[in-house]
Amino acid sequence: VYPSTLLPVFANLVDNALHWIGSADRGARKIMLDCDGEALTITDTGPGITARDAAFVFDFGFTRRDGGRGLGLYISRQVLEREGWMLELDPPEEGRGARFRITPASKDDKGEDTDD
Repeated sequence: VYPSTLLPVFANLVDNALHWIGSADRGARKIMLDCDGEALTITDTGPGITARDAAFVFDFGFTRRDGGRGLGLYISRQVLEREGWMLELDPPEEGRGARFRITPASKDDKGEDTDD
């Protein structure tokens, strides 16, 4: 994937994380960028995303941020999908904020036949 495609996605995810960690305890304010096998992960120590909101977090116009427009995650996912990558939200986990995962799309995800 081109850096010009990936960097704005990271910028959006880190910007969101910076906003949401503001509600965490001072000592617990962290944003972690990592590589987990083939996945790039962005994890924060904010309040996380509820299971209810997780179903809509990538929808056009969905936001819980005051003054937000609900475009960042939607656009990020669309841009990555056009380049053969996926942007997903990991299920909530106790004691952890949101974790987003960027992975190459599998052949199944691209609609290609996987039978040889």
